[in-house]
Amino acid sequence: MYAVWLPSPRILKVGFSTYMNGLFICSVRDRAKERNWDTEGARCIWKQSGDTRTEAWMQATLAFRWPPAFEEKGGRICEWFAVPELTVEEITEVVDGIYRLVPPDLTGRALS
Repeated sequence: MYAVWLPSPRILKVGFSTYMNGLFICSVRDRAKERNWDTEGARCIWKQSGDTRTEAWMQATLAFRWPPAFEEKGGRICEWFAVPELTVEEITEVVDGIYRLVPPDLTGRALS
């Protein structure tokens, strides 16, 4: 699981990737450029373990907090969120708080 922050358009991309070497950041930049968004300063601000189920949980929950940056085709929940005037620290705090609510079996965390 990752969150990539695009500071100029104030867009957050939340997703899942098997590429742990940072290739997902290049993909995010490419998709942002297709929308003519400024990618200057784009960076990964949050990363945790998880899978596609974790991704769905995070995106669905964030969809109730922040509006989509654009409407997805086919009724999918958007992975791109327009974030209001929050600092990177505040954004990661929100994302961390949602992640803590994900059932442990979806994140790989040990069950206590």
